[in-house]
Amino acid sequence: MDKKYEEIVNLEYVGVKNHVPADRMARAAQFSAFAALSGHDRYIREVERKNQEYHENLHRGELEESC
Repeated sequence: MDKKYEEIVNLEYVGVKNHVPADRMARAAQFSAFAALSGHDRYIREVERKNQEYHENLHRGELEESC
């Protein structure tokens, strides 16, 4: 571990004293902009599935040709 952090790495967190912590809904609202990407992961998985299927079919075809 980096020596410059040894003194603080194991200190207990006492929270922020300058403001009241936000409630869960307010904290969640900070990340709502990322909800626009909610369909993106589904799309990526589908492309990945299609690529995997293509390569499996290609591999099977190569094996049949070499027999």
